[in-house]
Amino acid sequence: MKGLGTAPTPSNAVKPGGRATVALGIDNLSTLEELFGDEVRTALLDKVRAIFEQHVPQSVVMRQTQHNRFLLDMPGMDEQAVEHLVVTLQQAAARDAVPTTYGPVSVTISAGCAFVEPDALDHTHEASALHALHAGMADGVGAYRVARDDAALIAYRTRLMQASQAAMGEQDLALAFQPVVRAEGSNVISFHECLVRIRKPDGGVLKAASFMPTIERLGLAPLIDRQVLMMTFEQLTLHPLARFSINIFSHTMQDRQWMLLFENAVCSDPTLAERLIVEVTERAALLDLGRTGDFMDRLRDYGVTFALDDFGAGHTSLRYLRDLRFDILKIDGRFIRDVNEDDDNAFLVETMVRIAQRFDMMSVAEAVQTPAEARCLSDLGVEFFQGFQFGSPSLILQPTPTPMPSVAVQA
Repeated sequence: MKGLGTAPTPSNAVKPGGRATVALGIDNLSTLEELFGDEVRTALLDKVRAIFEQHVPQSVVMRQTQHNRFLLDMPGMDEQAVEHLVVTLQQAAARDAVPTTYGPVSVTISAGCAFVEPDALDHTHEASALHALHAGMADGVGAYRVARDDAALIAYRTRLMQASQAAMGEQDLALAFQPVVRAEGSNVISFHECLVRIRKPDGGVLKAASFMPTIERLGLAPLIDRQVLMMTFEQLTLHPLARFSINIFSHTMQDRQWMLLFENAVCSDPTLAERLIVEVTERAALLDLGRTGDFMDRLRDYGVTFALDDFGAGHTSLRYLRDLRFDILKIDGRFIRDVNEDDDNAFLVETMVRIAQRFDMMSVAEAVQTPAEARCLSDLGVEFFQGFQFGSPSLILQPTPTPMPSVAVQA
């Protein structure tokens, strides 16, 4: 079923021994949040929650995940009964727009369902329902999908297991190092970015893109960030002339255990903080400006440098560049591609360089692939390059770092 149809008449609503898990989500919620802010997101979630509480039977256990999905544990319900309930919820949500300060906002709901045996103890059915939900959302609004044991679902479950094991330290987590070089004299390395990888038992390596989105959805990102922090400190200790950058998720900025690990390490060796660069994406920085500012101020007291990652990829607010005072601005790779031939990209890169100069930030071009791109970027004023043209990520730190120019920490 796809779209908001007429609710089918339920039959045999209770199937002895059956059990279903339904995942529901508001279509395009992240886009609405970016357009209108937290207030509208909260209003939409409150309305949907109230609708669910009104229509969901008392025998159904409902909970809301931290990623704004709703999970319904529905014992004794067959496919037709579940579909009838889902359509009822979809129609109720779509019936009236939600009043907000920006005007009325309409709501549509998509759903995914997984059926399991009544004595199933693991949580793979929840993952299956969420996978079905996300697959339906990719097709359009108002979708409803039932999870099946197909190849895509099996692959998804495998990624889920790998992500969970990596976060809990049960997988062989590793760092891959990619150099960031000076535009003047491109063989001079300023620092290396540490990129997280998983070593597979067969000797292969999993890139972050294959497991980190799942880890973030599971709320396990801070666990990975803790491991990456300690592994990076180990490398800084082994290479006293090196500087490394690490990426952190937004939730890590309020993770007390991460901060405790950081402070314990730098109190033993203050130079660790002075050679650490923390990369924050625009999206993470904008989620809570106050929290981001407090986090940055606390680490700056120890000498940590901050980079704004993937600049230009999100909804940029120039005001927070002034307020948060990043030290390094990394220009998103989509603006670097064919910059030597694309006048629009060249103009945008030049504008970003001028912004970096205005706020006393180093400028780094990401994903530089060709000598022609590098020459053009240098002419546009970019100070540092990162990309396959100057070194792909490697599990071996090579070449060994030499003394690097300092990056002035913003006061």
